[in-house]
Amino acid sequence: AGWDDPNLDDDAIMFEDDSPYPEVRASVSNCDDPDMPASTLRAWLIGVVFAVFIPGLNQFFYFRYPSVTISSIAAQLMIFPIGRLWGAIMPDKKIFGLSINPGQFTIKEHVLTTVMATVAGQSAYATDLIAVQRVFYQQTWGFMYQWLIVMSTQLMGFSLGGIARRFLVAPPSMIWPANLVSCALFNTLHSQYFSGQGNRDGITRERFFLYVFLGSFFWYFVPGYLFGALSYFAWVTWIFPKSATVGALFGYHRGMGMSVITFDWAQIAYIGSPLAIPWWAAANVFAGFVVIFWIIAPAIYLGVQAWMFTNIKDMCNQQKETFFICPGTEVFGTASIVWGVIGPARQFSRGEIYYPLVFFFLIGAFLPIIPYMITRRYPSSWARYVNFPVLFSGTGLIPPATALNFVPWALISFIFQYVIRRRHFSWWAKYNYVLSAGLDAGVAISVIVIFFTLQFPKHGSIGSHSVQTWWGNKGFKNTVEWNNST
Repeated sequence: AGWDDPNLDDDAIMFEDDSPYPEVRASVSNCDDPDMPASTLRAWLIGVVFAVFIPGLNQFFYFRYPSVTISSIAAQLMIFPIGRLWGAIMPDKKIFGLSINPGQFTIKEHVLTTVMATVAGQSAYATDLIAVQRVFYQQTWGFMYQWLIVMSTQLMGFSLGGIARRFLVAPPSMIWPANLVSCALFNTLHSQYFSGQGNRDGITRERFFLYVFLGSFFWYFVPGYLFGALSYFAWVTWIFPKSATVGALFGYHRGMGMSVITFDWAQIAYIGSPLAIPWWAAANVFAGFVVIFWIIAPAIYLGVQAWMFTNIKDMCNQQKETFFICPGTEVFGTASIVWGVIGPARQFSRGEIYYPLVFFFLIGAFLPIIPYMITRRYPSSWARYVNFPVLFSGTGLIPPATALNFVPWALISFIFQYVIRRRHFSWWAKYNYVLSAGLDAGVAISVIVIFFTLQFPKHGSIGSHSVQTWWGNKGFKNTVEWNNST
């Protein structure tokens, strides 16, 4: 950790056997049992099954809209009862000298199986290349070509990850906040106690997680299926449904999203859990969003709303009732035209329409020098919290993210990572990351249940004359902002 590290706990004593970062101490145990089983036959069998099942299911539904994704935290939660059940009912016998049931399912086995299940859990980016060739360019290739192009690109990514490990993973200052939520969940499920939790009284982490998980699971049925307006809570546009100005300013669908509120944790945590991201980083991301999309973009486009979103229907499959319209492939297909058929030379060369964007390379290279020089002169100044790469990185998430995913996210991050962390640190250390894990896990499991019980059967026709058509799911969209008039 460096002298200008904004995450460093400057007020804490020196930790010989623990991390100097309070986020890490609160979620990662500083104790280890070297005799605990880890790479067991049980772990490998469960891990291999999930490594086939989860990527296969996610890839299948990747081309469908609405889709469902089994996230890493959902996989982590599903593996736990299977491992515990294995430890309870399987006989203690050996195969090739390896025990089928070495005892209670351990936290190390759980981590290993979760890594196996999720390391390739999402759709491979190269599959879009194959889909675009087939759908847009009528190029159908054999299995070996498809397998080689996917494997080569995946292995290149893993190789680059391995090369960068010493820089991006090994240093203690490389915290990766999103992983702290998974660590907190591992320790909570396996009832691990460690000093970083603090000595705060109250209910245990395990019970707290259970309450949050159940509350999150059942609540998501409301904004996720029964009352969609709570997810897109653009309340100002409901008061003035015919005002294009109000729609442009306060709308969530195509507007600037100044309504601020949503009751859907899936929307709040769409760009990452605000409970896990340090406030200084969240503030940088939000500042970049405000400057680029609330100030500069409206000034440039003079109120034209089409700068943000497009809605291309049925590009991949004309049969709408199948729901396999390939939304991700549409984006990749458009990109293949922009970057392949047209090419960057016709867009960014001198005299072309996007030539001014080239100068942003110079701006991006110059801006980080400013806070660096200020921090060198004044090490404790506010400038050490300004990080221009983080500030600009958030804008790259739009689209598909919208103001709906930034404003509530920043507000929640401020409350938990600034206010509560400073004023109620003992509560924050014990419950903050468990709260994030419970909310994420509850929504993740609820999404899967809703999809496979209410949306996927009968081609999504369940509730088509009742729940799906009432004002809370359909009527709230009767505004100019939802109907391309903003």
